[in-house]
Amino acid sequence: MKTQDFIRQVPFLAWVLMLATLAFGLFGNFLGSLTPELSSDLNLSPKDIGHLMMAVSTGGAVGAFLGGDIAHRFRAAPLMLTYFGIIALSVLGIVFAPTFFWICACYFVYSVTSTAVFTLAHSIMTMLNLGSELRPRLLALIDVGFSVGATLSPLWVTLFLVAFDEWRAPIALFFIPLCVIVLLLTRPQSRATLANLTPASDPMDVPVSTTAEAASVTQKISASYLDLIRAPWAKWAWICGVLIGFVEWGQTYWFVIYASTDRGLIANTARVALAAFTGGMLSVRIWQAFFHSHVSNERRLKWLGVLGSVMFMALALMPKQMDAWLVYVVNYLGGVGIGVVFPLLLSQLIDRAPESTSKLSALLMLTILLGLQCAGVVVGYLSTHVNVHVGYAMIALAMVGFTAGVWRLFARQSSR
Repeated sequence: MKTQDFIRQVPFLAWVLMLATLAFGLFGNFLGSLTPELSSDLNLSPKDIGHLMMAVSTGGAVGAFLGGDIAHRFRAAPLMLTYFGIIALSVLGIVFAPTFFWICACYFVYSVTSTAVFTLAHSIMTMLNLGSELRPRLLALIDVGFSVGATLSPLWVTLFLVAFDEWRAPIALFFIPLCVIVLLLTRPQSRATLANLTPASDPMDVPVSTTAEAASVTQKISASYLDLIRAPWAKWAWICGVLIGFVEWGQTYWFVIYASTDRGLIANTARVALAAFTGGMLSVRIWQAFFHSHVSNERRLKWLGVLGSVMFMALALMPKQMDAWLVYVVNYLGGVGIGVVFPLLLSQLIDRAPESTSKLSALLMLTILLGLQCAGVVVGYLSTHVNVHVGYAMIALAMVGFTAGVWRLFARQSSR
């Protein structure tokens, strides 16, 4: 399908959801960009930052299960607005938090609700019933929004730090995109689409008149979380999810500290390099969403994984005071290497169990958040007790492990 035809078929609500994920991408990178200022203001150690990452990932885990389960139980419109109301309160709590404990608590609540919105958005994209050809591109559209926000985040932070010289200012101004999203969700186009969504019905409520129909309904029953976790065809996808979560969020939270304190770069240069990383992710997600390609999911995951492995090894081995432009290029290509992992892995899983879309989305997000938590513990511990360079090197090793896992995933599927 041509790009113009794809754009015409995307409903208004899908663009609003993309804008919502853009806002989440913007906010998600605030912590990584503001780490030096936050640490200085509250006298935090790298280990404390690791604890904050654990609070974020734990909230995301709760939100993934919450979104996967509640998405089937309540109407989408009031659920979405409720989530955004809680998100606004949690952001307000971060802005006025008097202690590090309250920042962790408010970040936890924010992570729960924003992740639940992500999962709900994936369910809505499936319920739009636009065809299997459009599904990976619609899922990629959600990631495009997140990447745009993540790319703008370091620039947003730098701009408002210069203007206000207060680390809470960029977070406070996050209310602007939040208000825009809520207004768009209440527009007639959005309300009409949400009202016409067909939620997944309970298979026990479906009348069956023949044995054949009963068997057909049984095949369409959404599997339990435990069944999906234990499925042989999904095992390596879960492992890859953990590793890519370690890489993506480890880079997001630790690169600015690593580059500015251990490699001798100016903090603003490190922030621009982080923006280049998310810009690489954005570029490949735009390619995935808007430009049709005959390259298979398998080939994309394999060769982009190789590219990412080379770039992250280069970052881990880069000399002190490396030329800024070279740091930007390597970060950009590293972002390209990992940018479309989530939609490609999720599409691969949905092909095996389309009736369990929301649960597969929740579980894959959960594995990524588990990777985030592991990054917080491992990188934080090594940075505190050994040095930041050794801690950051774990991110490069995780990227190599992810690439090996992708090759193992498709080798297993080919042998079946």
